Amino acid sequence: FPVTIVGSGIAKDSITFTPESKPAWEEPASPYNAKYPYNQVDQTESGHVFEVDDTPGAERIHTRHRSGTYEEMQPDGSKVIHVFGKNYHIVAKDENVSINGVCNITIGGDANIMVGGDSRFSCAGDVSWDFKKNFKLKVAQNFIIEQADGNFVHGAKSHTWSSDKYTFK
Repeated sequence: FPVTIVGSGIAKDSITFTPESKPAWEEPASPYNAKYPYNQVDQTESGHVFEVDDTPGAERIHTRHRSGTYEEMQPDGSKVIHVFGKNYHIVAKDENVSINGVCNITIGGDANIMVGGDSRFSCAGDVSWDFKKNFKLKVAQNFIIEQADGNFVHGAKSHTWSSDKYTFK
């Protein structure tokens, strides 16, 4: 997938990803527009920054580690977290996530998902997978395909099913 590094300098680097289904996404620019006396900034000797900006129309809360990693809560309620090192998110019990819009996930390297129990996936619309290389499916017990009307729908190619093995032609 196309991944492009945009901008220059630690504070402005971002990753842009354009999925097939659109829309493209990009890390938003900081809405910084501080005016005296509304902006309160504390900076430590090593360069950590703690900022609370009450400038009308540009209200923000911004924290920045000297490494460049930062978190910013923006005037419209958006939140940007940009980590310049490794990131770990650990939850000791349950976690629930609700997204009422589009969710784009961009991974520039490998991805591994391990589920210790059952896993279910449900989609109200179509599902499309696009593999640029091999697709391997390993099933330890039963492999079951169910279609609501009982018919296996296929295109111009033929499908042969047997009891011990599956052959797709």
